[in-house]
Amino acid sequence: MTNVSLLKTNQREETRRRLMEAAVTVFSRGGYERSTVDVVARTAGYSKGAFYVHFDSKEALLLQVLSEAAHDAAPVDSRDLQSVTEALVALVRERPYWAPLASEFAAHAWRNDEVRAGMAAMWERFVAILHNALTLEFPESTAPFEQAELLVTLFRGAAMQPGASDLDVRRALDAGCRLIGADNGRLRRAA
Repeated sequence: MTNVSLLKTNQREETRRRLMEAAVTVFSRGGYERSTVDVVARTAGYSKGAFYVHFDSKEALLLQVLSEAAHDAAPVDSRDLQSVTEALVALVRERPYWAPLASEFAAHAWRNDEVRAGMAAMWERFVAILHNALTLEFPESTAPFEQAELLVTLFRGAAMQPGASDLDVRRALDAGCRLIGADNGRLRRAA
């Protein structure tokens, strides 16, 4: 790669990053529905045209913001249940914008099939990560996929409540781990 193409790639990545940071600021301040692409672009220091070079729509931008935050928080290669649940707790604690924006976007998903599909993919990724951790840590489990779905459902319910804190998320995930018998590093067999 030449220096010129490397510079252009870095500039594109910087523009995209600044647009995503501006989206968090604008959407958090004014709400997703009331915010416009023009305000996001201006807040980032770019034109509306620059926005559309990087994102097809306001929905695509917010889905990317939510997905990247979730991806950064819970790496796919997490090998144990505790590290995954700690990552989910940290997502709520370290990115306080994430849960309110995810909640608002979930409401938008009721009216938009593309948004609904994007949100579903994000939640499915969480299920896959937890399924992987459960399968590796508890190979004797007979229902790791269902257990992972339960934990994600508890996470969603706790994280997306108005005013929820990382402590609320931790309590929900701890309760879920106890329900599936994955507390204290061992999995209880179903009776």
